Amino acid sequence: MLGLTILIGFAFLGEFLSIFLNLPLPGNVVGLIIFIGSLFLGIIKLDWVESASSVIVRHLAFFFIPIVVAIITVVPTLLENIFIIIVGVTLSTMAVLLTAGWTVKAVVARKFGREG
Repeated sequence: MLGLTILIGFAFLGEFLSIFLNLPLPGNVVGLIIFIGSLFLGIIKLDWVESASSVIVRHLAFFFIPIVVAIITVVPTLLENIFIIIVGVTLSTMAVLLTAGWTVKAVVARKFGREG
């Protein structure tokens, strides 16, 4: 029970800090960063949260049910815009791949010279 209390406490702390400090990160991410920092600094012992976290990880699929239900409710909107979505995803993927390729090519050319 202590482990679950610690995990929930960090989640609430992250939410509070995210709202209070007007951070651009979601509260759960802020809480996770603080939690990991506390683990590395030895403030929180892994033994305290290990059993609670393993239960959460074991039932992780259960936490995706609300997301699936939300997606099901917007299926008509997705189907209306499927062509635009496919074009947008394809073009953005190609842009990322080309940019990454050109960047790697430029870095390699700069590091090893133009010949090789």
